[in-house]
Amino acid sequence: MTDVRERLEKLNGLYPTVTANWIAKEEWLRQCLELQQFNREADQIEATTSSHEAFLEFTDLGESLDDVEALLKQHEKFENTLHAQDDRLKAFSDTADKLIAQNHYEKD
Repeated sequence: MTDVRERLEKLNGLYPTVTANWIAKEEWLRQCLELQQFNREADQIEATTSSHEAFLEFTDLGESLDDVEALLKQHEKFENTLHAQDDRLKAFSDTADKLIAQNHYEKD
């Protein structure tokens, strides 16, 4: 009977440690998920930005009025895309600031 009581007391003593470790692990996994989501967004922004570079390197100014008008329309579309990208970059920056403020393990 004393053996059972001793084991029960030992387990009761270990329970808070297991619970604390469980909570710490859950927090770490949450931070891992947030980091993966942050990195995925960074990769998507980088891919979009890389595609913009190709447009910016385009040096043809057109040989006719129709060509120039078509290029102007492409440029206007590009500007609209950049304005939309600004909102995405702002949200990305806000997410980075939030992770830093939360003392994320990869904040540095």
